[in-house]
Parts: sequence; structure tokens; C-alpha cells
Amino acid sequence: MIELDAEVKKDNQKVEEWLLWYEERKTEYLNAREAIIYSSGPSLHEVTGATTNISDPTGHKGAKLAELKRTEAWLRLIEEVQTRLPWKLEIFLLLRRKYRYRGRNGWVAAVQWEFAHEVAAQLGKKPEETWVESRGTFWLWWNQIVDFTARLAAKRGLLD
Repeated sequence: MIELDAEVKKDNQKVEEWLLWYEERKTEYLNAREAIIYSSGPSLHEVTGATTNISDPTGHKGAKLAELKRTEAWLRLIEEVQTRLPWKLEIFLLLRRKYRYRGRNGWVAAVQWEFAHEVAAQLGKKPEETWVESRGTFWLWWNQIVDFTARLAAKRGLLD
């Protein structure tokens, strides 16, 4: 049972990192993809030695792009999760990302405060009317999003 708990914890950690660092990872992915696509291999006059040493620049680019496929699959998964969430949980997820630097427990109060204001603005209400009193609710929501994402990731073979 302990081994199973450790495996679940490891998978959840991976999912949490993808959920929290989505924007940065997407930027890195797009930059890497662009660098590969626009890179040029050696020209034929630069290749020296036997004819077996002639490189295949297109094949090399294809191999590097294939390495990015897993990252692309994760990015698509996170995008899908975000769009499938109810609008309040989507707001919550965006705020959770915004306050990810505040450590394991420091994010809750900041998210609690800003969440009330964001929801109030959407509904045309006062923040006091949309306040979520229990901080545990935010932990519950976070765990639900992580569980939902982990389930979809497992179905797609991303937790191998």
C-alpha cells in the first residue's frame, strides 16, 4: 500500500507541476519548436569525410520535433482540462497559478481574496456576496482538479 501511495503522490506532483507551470512550459515548447523548425543543418559543402557522413537535416529536425510530442500532449491536456472546468473553477485555477510562488499553504489566502473579487465582477455583485469562507474549499477544489487531470493523463499514457 505504501508503494501505491508513493506512486500516486509522484503522479499528482507531476500533474500539479503541469497545471501550475503551463504558461512557462508552453512558451519553452514553442521556442524549442521554432528553433528546431528554423534551424539549418550543415550544407553539403560543409560535410567532410566519406559519403556515409552526409547528414539528413530534415530527418534530424523530425527526430527533434518528435521529442517534443510528449510536451505537446501535456499542453493539450492542460488546455482541455482548463476549458472543461466550470467557469468558477477556471478562475480558481488561473489564480492558483498566479500565486504558486507562495508555497504550499501561502497561496490560499491570496486566492480566497482575489477569487471573491473576480467572481463578484463576473456576477455584478459585491465581493462580500461571493466570499468563500472555508479555506478548505480551495484545497478541495485544487485536489479535484489534480485528480481530474491525473485521470485524463493516465488514460492518455502521460504518467508512464
